[in-house]
Amino acid sequence: MTDEQITQDPPASIDDDSADYDDYYEDPPRRTSGLGIAALILGIISLAICWIPFLGAIGVPLSIVGLILSLIAVIYSATTKRTDPGIPIAALVICAVALAAVIHVNRAVLKTMENFGNPHRAQAREKLLARDGKQPRTIQDWLGDDYEPPSLKSIAERMPGPIPLRPTSKPSIASDDEGGYTDSYLPQPSQNPTPSKPPAPNWTSSTEPIVRDGLELRILTVRTGKVKVETFMKEVKTSTDPVIQIEIQLRNLSTTNKLRYRTMDGDAFAWSGSAANIEDNFGNKYLRISFDTIGKPVGRTREASIYPGKSVRDVLIFEPPVDSIEYLSLSLPLDRVGKKGRVVFRVLKNQIRQ
Repeated sequence: MTDEQITQDPPASIDDDSADYDDYYEDPPRRTSGLGIAALILGIISLAICWIPFLGAIGVPLSIVGLILSLIAVIYSATTKRTDPGIPIAALVICAVALAAVIHVNRAVLKTMENFGNPHRAQAREKLLARDGKQPRTIQDWLGDDYEPPSLKSIAERMPGPIPLRPTSKPSIASDDEGGYTDSYLPQPSQNPTPSKPPAPNWTSSTEPIVRDGLELRILTVRTGKVKVETFMKEVKTSTDPVIQIEIQLRNLSTTNKLRYRTMDGDAFAWSGSAANIEDNFGNKYLRISFDTIGKPVGRTREASIYPGKSVRDVLIFEPPVDSIEYLSLSLPLDRVGKKGRVVFRVLKNQIRQ
């Protein structure tokens, strides 16, 4: 071996402290989150259909699933740092907005449907709230304390000519100094009035049936409390709040004609004239509760054919009445069974079971 080979410089040490580890080893780039993309797609679909009434309800489960997936994706990205958190966060925001929008739109549509049959219902509610919850019972309560009815003199002054009233025993034409008419022109009561018969009540007790054009209607039970609801998944659940439940029976007394029955709870867009309603002795009206968004009450008959001699039962659900009532008036539309008019049952307070 020569001297030149011996005097060569030694190789650089591999343990040189000046070498920077980070210059040679870098973190791998984050990949796109698959869960985040799935949640984003669900959120976009929910946000696109949430503005459509009733159909937008499909967006509720979609947005809820999107929320769950996006939360999982955000947590996974924060803990492992292997996926990009941008798409999961965007999906989380879009799903939350879609869920809030579909709830708001459907509540607004249901409120509009509720006030469709009576456009003055909202004004009446505002007036009730302005009176600190006082229930109006007289015309003066509705018109206000500062309202004064017009006098006979002021009405006569606005008439274009004399009032055609029956003259008294002195048929002289006279007027007072101010141009009005005196009381002598008012009709006088008869000397021998004939007693009139009291008008027949336009209602029937709930303990008796009503027969109209070959149809018999009867109230079977009236009770308050929680009711059982059959969901679209065929599950039976109990309502969270107490209601008043009225079970009715309709029987076809005809021997030849078949009747078609549609529930007296009304259709989805039914106005107050084509559905059953109840009112108490104070004039309070109570809203129908259909549970159409989740299913139907147990015992509800949406549609059926009533053959001669056969009967069908149905269940009507309303808000619970106030405690101080004396009776409830249940009005049923006969057009739901192919007849004309309405019938009214009166249910006394002691006939309502708990």
